[in-house]
Amino acid sequence: MSVELILWLFSFASVMVLIGLTAYQLICLSDLEYDYINPYDSSSRINAVVLIEYLLQAALCASFLLTLHWFPFLVMAPVTYYHVKLYVLLSFSLYVNFSIVLSSLDTICSTWLDSPLDCFFIHGNNTLKLSRNLHVTAK
Repeated sequence: MSVELILWLFSFASVMVLIGLTAYQLICLSDLEYDYINPYDSSSRINAVVLIEYLLQAALCASFLLTLHWFPFLVMAPVTYYHVKLYVLLSFSLYVNFSIVLSSLDTICSTWLDSPLDCFFIHGNNTLKLSRNLHVTAK
């Protein structure tokens, strides 16, 4: 298999997992907003997936850098930088459960959801190029 195909499969799977993790965090925050769950349980559930999200985002960004895909790398780099800065700034605590402002957290999670979706649509365009290249080489 070519490197392009492997990169596309990895990025597609990574983006789907990132969207799923973000949706899970939004569900936890909505449960917290409607008092279905207390803040400590919500923060422990979110903390379980935040580090996975950060590491997957960094791996995806690094794979774009190493394979010289500059545009997807430049789209993902600010989010990765923000994750690293947030992780270091909060002294390696992932999600703080006090003074929660739900509207701002929903906005942040929606912004995090936008980046993987942008990457998904960018790679959707690259899929057409890849399928055309595979079709031409198969003849």
